[in-house]
Amino acid sequence: LGFQTTQVTDDDALPWLLQGPLALERSKLPARPLLTLAPAGEAAPQAEGGNPSTAGFARRVLWWSLLINTPAGVSYSAKDIADWLTTKAHSTEQPWREALGLPGASAMVPLAGFFDPIEFWRLTPFPRAAIVQAGESSFRDHVTVSVSQVGNVVLLYVPEAQTLRIPPGIWSATAKATWFDPRTGASRPASSAVAKPTGWEITTPGAGDWVLVVYPNK
Repeated sequence: LGFQTTQVTDDDALPWLLQGPLALERSKLPARPLLTLAPAGEAAPQAEGGNPSTAGFARRVLWWSLLINTPAGVSYSAKDIADWLTTKAHSTEQPWREALGLPGASAMVPLAGFFDPIEFWRLTPFPRAAIVQAGESSFRDHVTVSVSQVGNVVLLYVPEAQTLRIPPGIWSATAKATWFDPRTGASRPASSAVAKPTGWEITTPGAGDWVLVVYPNK
């Protein structure tokens, strides 16, 4: 089934994406595969007179869309490619062949590479893996979490730099974890978790968005 996300063009639309029909569909039986289609194009205006949609926002929508439901697929769009522009008529435009190298388009390669070795069709939303959800005050900070059916891997997409609080049942002294950079596809060990009475705290390794991959039983 296809699910259109064209209207998700700015922060005001995030509650609909993160708490609306796409997120709620996973609780229905039987579970059905959903493809998110026709997202707002990168470099497309957010609204009349608004600023163009950025690569960072487009990338975040892709990761959110995949992990708020069992991922079946996602699509990317860029305004200049969708319009098949052949000439540059405005300072914010470029021919479609040049638009193929937009930062948002380049981020599709790390995304595909991340999910390729994972049995992504066996993932299910797992919001209780984050004790404190920063997205309760700002949807732009909303952490999206998925877990495999057998519980051997937990994925946390963190859209903005922040400190996560993870329950003891998700992280332990023997857990292994890595940070994945969705901009470049690079990974690094996540070794900064600190034990607290209510769980574990871990801080993103830098600015921007990150994916925390946790192996609880290692």
